[in-house]
Amino acid sequence: MDSMNTVLQNYFHLSSDYLNGCLNKILESINFIISVESIVEILYTHYKLDNIVFHAYTDGGYQPKIMCGGWGYVIYRMNESNTIYLQDNAGKYRTTNQEMEITGMLKCLESIPNVPCLVVIHSDSKYVLNTIVKDAEGEIRDGRITGWYSGWKNKGWKTVTGPVAHLALWHTIIHRIQELNRSGARLQFKWIKGHSNNIGNDYADKLATQAIQECSQVYK
Repeated sequence: MDSMNTVLQNYFHLSSDYLNGCLNKILESINFIISVESIVEILYTHYKLDNIVFHAYTDGGYQPKIMCGGWGYVIYRMNESNTIYLQDNAGKYRTTNQEMEITGMLKCLESIPNVPCLVVIHSDSKYVLNTIVKDAEGEIRDGRITGWYSGWKNKGWKTVTGPVAHLALWHTIIHRIQELNRSGARLQFKWIKGHSNNIGNDYADKLATQAIQECSQVYK
């Protein structure tokens, strides 16, 4: 029980007395072992601990001369001194700029917890954002996609230039968005101009560039 308290205290930044009171009320009505993740969900549902706000930045790139690409994302927890919650990056040989931009968005979405929260996701790729939301900016509610993806579906997954590129990745992204919506997460997507001295965007770009460089060392 003490270890569980520690996990939940660190996750929610709650006082031990308040958390113990919540847990005791929950456990009084439960006569079987319950996982930490399930208790987290109950706390969100019954004690309205839904004020978590994340700001995420994703980026991707490709350098054709060295045939290496990379993606990166950073997620900030805004409630507690705007600290970094998660970050990740990776490179890929023989890819495309589009694939890396899409993958950066996908990896970011996969890292967001399945709990009620507000997530504002920033990208400098209008291609990625336009596919998800109309006019590259907006909120997705109830899994209703308002961007190009819906039009592609109606047209048999074709564009004016041919079949939709990276369709499997797009299917995975939309499925993840809908999954997060079902868990109570609100997702807002915003376009941001690249290389405009925005700390989050610059950091995501740095992560993607680092991944490209590491990839080039492997395949040089």
